[in-house]
Amino acid sequence: MNKLSVTLLAMGLTAAGAALADENVLTPFRADYSLQRNSLGLGTSSFTLSRDGDGYLYKSAAHASGLASLFSSSTITQESRFTLVDGRPRAASYRYEDSGKSQDAESIRFDWDKRSATTEENGQQKAKPLTPDTSDVQLIQLMLAADVAAGKVEDDYRLLDHGQITGYTAKPLPDAALKAAGKTYSTKVVQLNNAERGRTITVWLAPELHYLPVQIQQAQTGKATITLTLQKATFDAGSLSARN
Repeated sequence: MNKLSVTLLAMGLTAAGAALADENVLTPFRADYSLQRNSLGLGTSSFTLSRDGDGYLYKSAAHASGLASLFSSSTITQESRFTLVDGRPRAASYRYEDSGKSQDAESIRFDWDKRSATTEENGQQKAKPLTPDTSDVQLIQLMLAADVAAGKVEDDYRLLDHGQITGYTAKPLPDAALKAAGKTYSTKVVQLNNAERGRTITVWLAPELHYLPVQIQQAQTGKATITLTLQKATFDAGSLSARN
């Protein structure tokens, strides 16, 4: 499974200066998802959001399951640290590790004073200029959730990965009912598209779960469709949960 497939779940954005329709979008939580390649189950991904000093820590861990576990027993972990600026998540650092492929480790430091981000991978460093709509591939989920909650989705989002920045055009779609974990949710739907790569990412966000994604699906020309579906979510604030 590639990094973007695993990190699709980290998508929640907020518009700069916008007032959130749901002030609890960044309530600490744990969410568990199933991961499918076309109709074949690949594994599970768990995400947690917690306070981290003056900022936040967003972590994920992905494991293969079923037949897929016969070919891979590694754990893929990611950590995104961020702060809030004008009500919007702003990346501070990012780290990716695959326990079975140590050479694939990647880290990013975001220096907003210098408007530059430095990626370190395989002993090599790359620097890229930053704009306010740039994030790591995991934090993008939390940016999307907050933007949708604020009622203002940006026209474009930029993801920094492997020292390269890729732009995605955002398009809100009609609201839709979606069933997950034995329950049907009313969802806000956003589609991200990169025409150059032939890649489309569709995200279904549930307002009743503080705009947590109920499902994320990645389709790409010539490749299998990857789908992440919510199985369980618990919030530190208490009352909201989703279960099988």
